[in-house]
Amino acid sequence: LLIDIPAEVTPRGWRLAERPGRDVARARSMLSSDLDVLAEVLDGFGGLLKIQLCGPWTLAASMELPHTMNVAVADPGAVADLTASLAEGAAAHVAEVLKRVPGAQLVVQLDEPSLPAVAEGEVPTASGLSRLAAVEPHTLRDGLAQVLVGIRGYTVVHCCAATVPFGIIRESGASAVSFDLSQLRRGEEDAVAEVAEAGMGQLIGAVPT
Repeated sequence: LLIDIPAEVTPRGWRLAERPGRDVARARSMLSSDLDVLAEVLDGFGGLLKIQLCGPWTLAASMELPHTMNVAVADPGAVADLTASLAEGAAAHVAEVLKRVPGAQLVVQLDEPSLPAVAEGEVPTASGLSRLAAVEPHTLRDGLAQVLVGIRGYTVVHCCAATVPFGIIRESGASAVSFDLSQLRRGEEDAVAEVAEAGMGQLIGAVPT
């Protein structure tokens, strides 16, 4: 989904690249095929349709920088570029889904399992011997908001990790927060109550799957 930011596959995962290669071409081809199938299967559909995308902070915490084994979240400039690119790509993808299934009531979920680690300075460096610095809450909020603001539909930020940053998600402008009930720690009920009082929806993982 990234616009003007190519990437490539390495043995450790995805890495930012200097120019588009076969990995990007293959990924785009697969996405296009998936959208064709979506349109065929849901022809005439008029109900709720949920799609999921990787959120900006989990993306930055998992993609390697070129010429180094550090992840992108170590470089504020790279994070800014990734977030802007994802915001543009996510908006275009959502528009494409709505064009293929025009009657759908779209729910768009940003998956952010790494958000707590980024917020608490728990993302390991390339060597694994230390941790990257924590990112300020307002920066985390603004990054999420930048992606969410361009998305048409009901937006959800999902975090299945412990210590869900409810406040950051609430302030990002998301329509709802999604979390795993089994990960909720003692004392976090107030944060859940604040989400409810703010008028946000809650998608709660409560049934084992």
